[in-house]
Amino acid sequence: MVNQPAVGPANRLWTIDAARGLASSWVLLFHSLSAIPSDTLYPILGLVQRFAQYGWLGVHMFFAISGWCIAQRLAGGWRRREPVQVFLRERALRIYPTYWAALGLALALRLAAVPFNTTRFAANLPSGPRGWMADLFLLNPYLKTPATLIVSWSLVYELGFYLLAAGALILRRRVPAGTLALIGLLVCLWPLAGWQSRLTYVLGLWPDFFVGVLVWWAARSPTPRSKYFAATGLALLTLLALGRPGGYGGQGLLTAIATAVALWALSGQDGRVGANPFLRKLAWVGGFSYSLYLIHLPLLSPFMNLAQRWVSPRHALFCLVWLAAVLLAFTGGWLLNRLVEAPVERWRKQARNPIPVQSPNATA
Repeated sequence: MVNQPAVGPANRLWTIDAARGLASSWVLLFHSLSAIPSDTLYPILGLVQRFAQYGWLGVHMFFAISGWCIAQRLAGGWRRREPVQVFLRERALRIYPTYWAALGLALALRLAAVPFNTTRFAANLPSGPRGWMADLFLLNPYLKTPATLIVSWSLVYELGFYLLAAGALILRRRVPAGTLALIGLLVCLWPLAGWQSRLTYVLGLWPDFFVGVLVWWAARSPTPRSKYFAATGLALLTLLALGRPGGYGGQGLLTAIATAVALWALSGQDGRVGANPFLRKLAWVGGFSYSLYLIHLPLLSPFMNLAQRWVSPRHALFCLVWLAAVLLAFTGGWLLNRLVEAPVERWRKQARNPIPVQSPNATA
């Protein structure tokens, strides 16, 4: 029986994990069938494909969830008077070890598939020292090299958000929280400037991350003023996204805003979320959603490509092939979490706070 953790708006518990489970499952379903033309699919899978065609929006859900969690993490760091380098080191440990394990597995699967393809071994490895450095440290957009792990593009943004959060942690020593919130909202307007460079790359999706920060602050703050500010900020960003769907944020930003609003609305209902059997299952998936997100595509793609050589997507039997591929991806994500992510997370959290916690997913 899982212990019922304490409920509160600052905790990342059932609500956060259920949202992460939904986001990762949606992305997985999208990738499971997105490469197959709809007119060649068995009708049932055609329905699944139509349902999952917007699954890429799950990444924008992740950004809003991350904003909430990092706001909580920054508040804890501020209370402990934590040096910024400690925050950054911990964030690096959160991202890199599991990513490196997934990258290694993806490279191994690529090389294992060479005998079945017409490519050479070298063509399946990063190109030269520049390519290796970009892949290992998530610098692909800055070094203009293709990524081996396709989903790693979102981690580039995540690391950029962490650097901006570290700047906020430094400024918090002299600047009130309300002023920081205003600065964060003003930075959201940067994509409207029309001037971008590689150094400002991550600001393009900063609004998706910041809406999570905004609603965490509103849900946590006892003053009505913060809630009015958050509501006004969300309304402004919604109008901008609706007014310029192509140039500002469109569906991605609107999805992030909707996710943030849902987290805000459910911030005091965590016990009810945990009591719902379906949401509880989503929360279980959310517990290994990072590993699942990283590894699902390297597992899905070769499996589905090989399967199509023997079973036509038009055939009913392909439904079982697809189901096996999805189960393989979920199993791979769970194993990566158990073998790599969970041990690193336990060590990371114990190093930050030696007091035992009830759940490994209870904090950011």
